[in-house]
Amino acid sequence: MKPYSGPVLPGEILFFGQLRRYKGVVNLTTVISQSVLTRKLTIAGAPSDAAIASEITASVRTRPEQSVSLHLRFMSEDELAGHLHRCELVVLPYERVDNSGSVLMALSMCRPVLVPRIPVFERLATEVGPNWVLMYSGALTGVVLDDALRTVRSAGKVQGPLLDRRSWQTTGIEHAQVFASAASMRS
Repeated sequence: MKPYSGPVLPGEILFFGQLRRYKGVVNLTTVISQSVLTRKLTIAGAPSDAAIASEITASVRTRPEQSVSLHLRFMSEDELAGHLHRCELVVLPYERVDNSGSVLMALSMCRPVLVPRIPVFERLATEVGPNWVLMYSGALTGVVLDDALRTVRSAGKVQGPLLDRRSWQTTGIEHAQVFASAASMRS
């Protein structure tokens, strides 16, 4: 499959990653109907079990007026890259989380993310620069989605997120420093 190389599609939002109940994807399928600016929701990822797959599918079926594209399976790198390049915003409404590979992957593809306001994402937002990690407090709503899309649009084309601290070289140096420090404590 050839990666998507077309333009970002306005109003297209993406949820991707392994589909688990705590990630809030079922709620996202209900909230998009409240959004004026969302044109399409793509859900891409393998369900953790048959029950969550059924819940997601049933939630989408009860809302035929919404444009939801379901890809309930493991995605190849090219497929995922295509979804990321097309979407205007990645939305990950996790109900609880300590970290997220999906957030970092989206940022590495220069896609802004909307996530709940929790300390780990607040620190990440400070690290990567403005308008990349958008946060909300309380419940995810259509208004929250619309505000995030407006923020993305008003930011226009900006420099990509600052991910220098997450490079392999930087990570290797920092790990070596930690190990050296630990070794010196044993002496």
